[in-house]
Amino acid sequence: MTAMSQWLLSWEDAFAAGPAVAGGKGWNLARLARYGFRVPPGGVLSVAAGQRFLDFHALRPVDLAGRPECLDALPLPVDLAQAIDAALASWAIATLPLAVRSSAVAEDSAAASFAGVLDSFLNVNVRSREAVYRAIRRCWVSAGSARATAYRERMGVAAEAALPAVVLMALVVPRAETLTAGVAFSCDPRSGREDRIFIAANRGYGETVVGGSADPDEFVVEVGNHAPRPFVAERRLGRKERRSILAAEGGTVQRVVTPESDRATLDDVQLLRLARLTQRIEWALGHGEQHQDIEWVFDGVDFHIVQARPVTTRPRYGYPALLAQPEIWSNGNFRDSLPMVQPALVWTLEAHPIRVILESTLRAAGYPLLPGVARARLWRGRGYFNCQAMQWEFWDGFGLAPDLTNRFLGGHQDAIVTPAGPSWRQRWRWLWCNLRLAGAVGRARKHAEAEFERLRRTTAAQCSRDWRALPDRALTDSLLAFSDVDGERRLHLLQSTSAASWMLLTGLLQRWFGEQTQQIANALLINGAPITSAQHGLALAQLAETAATDPAARDFLRAEPFAPADWRALPAESAFRRGFEAFLADYGHRCVYELDLRNPRWREDQRWLLDTIRAMQSGGERRRIVEQRRETALAAWRQVQARTPRLLHGLIRRLARQSAGEAGQREMAKSILVRQAEVSRIVALEIGRRLTARGLLRAADDVFHCTIEDLCELMEGGWDGVGLAELVADRKARLASLDAEAAPDTLVEDSPTRVGAAVPSGDDASALQGLGVAAGLATGPACLIVDPRHAEQLAVGDVLVAPSTDPAWTPLFLHAAALVTETGGFISHGAIVAREYGIPAVVNVPGVMQRIVQGTQWTVDGDKGRVTPVL
Repeated sequence: MTAMSQWLLSWEDAFAAGPAVAGGKGWNLARLARYGFRVPPGGVLSVAAGQRFLDFHALRPVDLAGRPECLDALPLPVDLAQAIDAALASWAIATLPLAVRSSAVAEDSAAASFAGVLDSFLNVNVRSREAVYRAIRRCWVSAGSARATAYRERMGVAAEAALPAVVLMALVVPRAETLTAGVAFSCDPRSGREDRIFIAANRGYGETVVGGSADPDEFVVEVGNHAPRPFVAERRLGRKERRSILAAEGGTVQRVVTPESDRATLDDVQLLRLARLTQRIEWALGHGEQHQDIEWVFDGVDFHIVQARPVTTRPRYGYPALLAQPEIWSNGNFRDSLPMVQPALVWTLEAHPIRVILESTLRAAGYPLLPGVARARLWRGRGYFNCQAMQWEFWDGFGLAPDLTNRFLGGHQDAIVTPAGPSWRQRWRWLWCNLRLAGAVGRARKHAEAEFERLRRTTAAQCSRDWRALPDRALTDSLLAFSDVDGERRLHLLQSTSAASWMLLTGLLQRWFGEQTQQIANALLINGAPITSAQHGLALAQLAETAATDPAARDFLRAEPFAPADWRALPAESAFRRGFEAFLADYGHRCVYELDLRNPRWREDQRWLLDTIRAMQSGGERRRIVEQRRETALAAWRQVQARTPRLLHGLIRRLARQSAGEAGQREMAKSILVRQAEVSRIVALEIGRRLTARGLLRAADDVFHCTIEDLCELMEGGWDGVGLAELVADRKARLASLDAEAAPDTLVEDSPTRVGAAVPSGDDASALQGLGVAAGLATGPACLIVDPRHAEQLAVGDVLVAPSTDPAWTPLFLHAAALVTETGGFISHGAIVAREYGIPAVVNVPGVMQRIVQGTQWTVDGDKGRVTPVL
């Protein structure tokens, strides 16, 4: 290794070397340069170069303390000085004014910022090499200052790690009339809100903003959770009475100028550009999980990034009543539909709809939502809900006990503490919100079928559209429009209010059935209304029966090796072929883990469907389910007739029918969302094909590892795509690494927690307790499956044990004697379909995938929510 390669690192070399060699500031700038962000040309003088300086003068890092004047006069070793000169020439900045900036090893990390602790210098005169060397020495020496020593001690950084690397890069100079600089935070550091970007700006260089010597302009851009229409929400024009400008002899000087409180430093178009850039950096460096504090310079044409670091402290933002309680996040409901590590495009397109859906009930009721409260977040790549806020809102708005909210949500989070003895004002709010919600839900249900049909037609037309004919920007505009779901509030209300009648039903039955109430209520819902996610499982079973009497189809399904694509070669008169085509018309928009846009829809790839039908060739699944459902429902009605007053029978039937209808509408509303996701996938892949043809992506499906902001910048011409392939490659590598990790059930004050298996009170330690969501009792061998694509492992009569289920699991229920899941609530997919199929189900059993051994016999009691081994 040459001296230059050891001591002087290009941005590419600094990225590979990491923060221990290039320092935190240098490494972050190297990452941004790698990913195509506009970072000034330059590189990093490594920590080893500083060590060479100390070794040459027989010094140690601890000797830096208290000796600035003495050390500042020491010369650089000749070989080091020559290496610096060569590097400046190699980086094409030998004749440019420089920024020379300290880059401590722990600087700009998630734990420590070192903001303002070490020295940096602007406008270092390259015509005097000694001026460059002096600036470098002063960066090293500043590590021994009293403020640096105190900061290191407070942050627990060892004195041996005091020596910083040094960033050497070209100074940004104006290309228009004047220069503007400042900071941008991907959150609002004043309030803690995460849906807003805070920007401070002043004319000249950013020293007056960072150092607080001038009153800058302050702007807030509201971006929501990647909302499709960000906007400038606040602007405060500062006096801007000081300006940092270049001094002729080198360095900068702060000049007092006439205040400009009537003229903004940036207009709205520039602010929105900077906000998008800030969002992209948050994802490039913080993976959408760690907010970023960015220093930028606007040369009149382009924004340049001169520093980026994690936001290490931020006020907690939330409802005042919750701020004294631990902050709780849960992945319970996410594990039903999006349990995987989230690709960048999936999360940035779906975060806004998630917020809209979660707030739909509260908005319909007129509840005073706290603006900007975080609804969902990523942790180690996986999604978590702010269940603490939801518990509070449903108690404060509707009087719903936190424990009951948890039962509907699923997950293993603790209940919040609510105030004792609600006041009359609180009770009035409960009444008012419940009445308003009832009216809104009634209207939504009245128009539901018409809404479903309208959206089916709309998505069908979008699927058949020739997206290849559209210009680039129209594609990203369409993706943004698809995620702008605010206008579909009725649809979202159907998803989030599907248990209202069930709560009334259980309340009515409680007097006569006590502990059996839930068992009876669950059984009464069977056959009450069609459930789309249950129907497609039965439709597959019907196709298996059809194939048994269709010789061509039977031969096709039994052929070895099996060629799924050959179903299209079946005769046109084949009943199986016609039935399968009809199935794809109705359900082809679905797939395994259907909200993950990476996954091909059944319309694109039929292998899994045909493999499932092949596994059903023994026949009888559909008839068995139909008979089982009928018997379970009849038995429940006999008990209702025997134990409740005849005057209530009509009301009970009506509530049961409404409960089933609400569950059916919830599943249909989700199906409509999946239809919209299919269109988003089609458009995203068209973008991916274009970027691949231009040599910017290696494959079209790499587009799913770009954020929507990345794609907008690319398709609108703001980014030439340099660095995109590297950004995608690094995201894919991180995703693969995180995918192998076990996800914690909850995050309490940012600490991950896995919840152990619950044991029923009074039973031995081998029994497990969960939430009974489908009535009945069944015993069978346990079959643990983590992915529905491994359905062949499940035999008829097995107890299906899974982490969670989404609609693609439905065909497995046809074989299963019972269902047990690690997460889930009363309105989760597995609960709804298990009730529809009449099989007992216990969900939300913590640790069940670890406690149950494959093949062992277990009894599932859906009435008591208990899972017991057969000894």
